[in-house]
Amino acid sequence: RYRRCLRRRNGTQPLWPSGLGAGKLDWLGAFRIDGVSLLLSAWNGSVYNWLTGVGPVALLNATGKLTDGLLTSFAWVAGAVYAGDGTRPNVRITSTRVDQALPAAPLTAPTATDAGVGLLSAGTYQYKVVFLSAAGVETEAGPASSALTIAATRYINLTAIPLGAAGEDVSGRRLYRTSDAGTTYYRLATINDNTTTTYTDNTADLTGNTEISTGRAALPPCRYLVEHHHRACGAGSLGADGDERTLYISNFGEPEVSPASPNLTLVTEGTRISLSGEVDGKIMALASHGDKLWV
Repeated sequence: RYRRCLRRRNGTQPLWPSGLGAGKLDWLGAFRIDGVSLLLSAWNGSVYNWLTGVGPVALLNATGKLTDGLLTSFAWVAGAVYAGDGTRPNVRITSTRVDQALPAAPLTAPTATDAGVGLLSAGTYQYKVVFLSAAGVETEAGPASSALTIAATRYINLTAIPLGAAGEDVSGRRLYRTSDAGTTYYRLATINDNTTTTYTDNTADLTGNTEISTGRAALPPCRYLVEHHHRACGAGSLGADGDERTLYISNFGEPEVSPASPNLTLVTEGTRISLSGEVDGKIMALASHGDKLWV
């Protein structure tokens, strides 16, 4: 029974999670986030704060974010706490709530149609959509829309703009568009919700706008997570998009993202390093000490 209670220092009073049912603590750690002290635990698949004065209370949006009974690790990276159990997607924890660290990328493309007289020049255009996490981090882009060719001085309607699935914690979407017959996508607009499915494009020139990013694959679910030089480093992935023999290193300052095919000439990009040698070997622990990451 003592696997599911805490005891106060210099005392014997147990802190029981009243009403939470059976189970055990899968992790416990203290953090100070946004100026608030929290004693966090993974319990019954959710994240609880014990420093409430009334016993453990689940953070907002925390229910079902983790897997009950699996070892969970928490790491402080880039101003928030990240947690993973190796099976469900990693989560980002603030002082009040828990969100999926990075949603899955869009699976579909928007539909573009010629809508009448407007400001766009004659040409051929395509669109892509990216999802935004609760913290505003971009996912990988979804597929490109079918190419649409228009005459001069027209505008374009976008419909069927993809929505994030329930539980993915999508805070918004970004639209990117090519220039005439181009292959580079430039930022067109940001939709700050996960409900709107239409947009009117009457923007003539996107020259100078931010180009779409690539290599935005999510850091796979990791049961071992540590911070190392402003990156999340993880291992022990039991999900379909990872394995137990690979060390996953995030982008600098972006704990959510670990490129599957990184550009190693960019010092800010992360990477993925697989063990070599022992066929049946797997990573069992990680530790950061000084300038070294120990595996």
